[in-house]
Amino acid sequence: MVKCQICGIEKKISIVEHLRHTHHLTCEEYRNLHKNAEVKSEEAKKIISEQAKKVWQNDQYKTKMCESRQISHRKEDFRRKQSERLKRAYASGLKTWNDGLTKDNNQKLADIGLKNREHLSGRTKEEFEYLQVHSERMKILAPIHFSREEWSEDMLTAWKEKISQTIASGISKGEYNSPVSGYRHGWFIRKNMQKEFYQSSWELEMMNYLDKLDISWTKRHEIVIQYKDENGSSRRYIPDFLIKYKNQKLLLELKGYVGSEAEVEVKKKAAEDWAAANTASYRICRSIQDAQNEVKSFMKDQK
Repeated sequence: MVKCQICGIEKKISIVEHLRHTHHLTCEEYRNLHKNAEVKSEEAKKIISEQAKKVWQNDQYKTKMCESRQISHRKEDFRRKQSERLKRAYASGLKTWNDGLTKDNNQKLADIGLKNREHLSGRTKEEFEYLQVHSERMKILAPIHFSREEWSEDMLTAWKEKISQTIASGISKGEYNSPVSGYRHGWFIRKNMQKEFYQSSWELEMMNYLDKLDISWTKRHEIVIQYKDENGSSRRYIPDFLIKYKNQKLLLELKGYVGSEAEVEVKKKAAEDWAAANTASYRICRSIQDAQNEVKSFMKDQK
């Protein structure tokens, strides 16, 4: 049996159709709301697995599918879609089945290693196209990705900039989360069933407060503010909350521990400049009570 985490109904085989017609959700949307939730029963998985094994035992079918995938799976459009799907899945908390396991503590991985060793033993790139292609790629990629000590200063700067841009963009969209060690973190389910990632107990408390108000708010605001730090290096800053009320916008930052007051001031100035250019206001709050008061004041000013 498999149980729907939304309404509690149980189905013998699958709740896929139930989700689609009753809750108007795809399987991916359902799993985003309920981490690691199952949509098919163990019985259904066993039936599907046995059917797949039976089909793939047919040598003619296996050859046909392998030849077809050599073409379809190398297309740029296919790879792009697969990449986007995996990014969404991992951002929502998906873990691979072998996460944290090794061949030393998991028999399945040990068996896979032995099977691969037997399967690849004796093969050379002169005989197998895959190994030849892989070898040529590594000749190109290895000097770039595995010998960074040989990179020029410009290459290192460009690489760091690309990493910074990608991470900042992912955080601002809610696709990537980087919880700070020692702080409470996790997913908050809003009353509209959307998910927001919190990185501290303050943020969680603030989310509970905002969700009870007749106000629009999110951490997935896609706002990335660029600024220069004390040393003149380029940095990116993502404010905690974007709050909207009666067509007005408020950027709200919860600030507890402060490392460098000078750094805070630089970020504050950059955020205030961004807010002024985008008809918004910006506030830094040193406590939950201050943050709640700022929101009350913001709403009161719009009446």
